[in-house]
Amino acid sequence: MIKVTDIKDIIMDNEKCYFSFYLKGNFYYSFYFKTTECIFPIPLEGLCSTRMDLTEKTIRHMGYIKRAIEKELIIYKEID
Repeated sequence: MIKVTDIKDIIMDNEKCYFSFYLKGNFYYSFYFKTTECIFPIPLEGLCSTRMDLTEKTIRHMGYIKRAIEKELIIYKEID
């Protein structure tokens, strides 16, 4: 399984991320990195009236992805 450590690798490899699910005050979005699905949280507090679509540009969520990498909050799922 691949661990994502460099935000630049993600942005260069992924144009879009996708809404996965909601749990305990967080939206979870996913993106695919090589053979791994990576799921990261976006806390609802602080979003105010921000529009969140089912499909988003990955670069728009770069800060949340970076924070999830640093705090080891990303969920990794191997793709068959």
